Amino acid sequence: MYHRKKEPQYDPKDALASLRAQARYLALALSRLGHDPETIEKQLYASGFHPSICYETVNWIQSEMSDEGQLKEPENCLRKSSWN
Repeated sequence: MYHRKKEPQYDPKDALASLRAQARYLALALSRLGHDPETIEKQLYASGFHPSICYETVNWIQSEMSDEGQLKEPENCLRKSSWN
């Protein structure tokens, strides 16, 4: 007898977390290249991210920066727990 494979369930939280991660990776790359937050937000929007994701990502990257403009903890800045 054949059994039907269980279809994977779509979880909107996973999709949103994935979009946030993609936006943050791009924002980090642009930041390391010396782009300012306004330019990063415009580039995220031009890349197809929803405006709310762009805004949230720019706020996130600014919160992760020290006063000198460097990432506080570059190796931990993309940890999943910070996506909430």
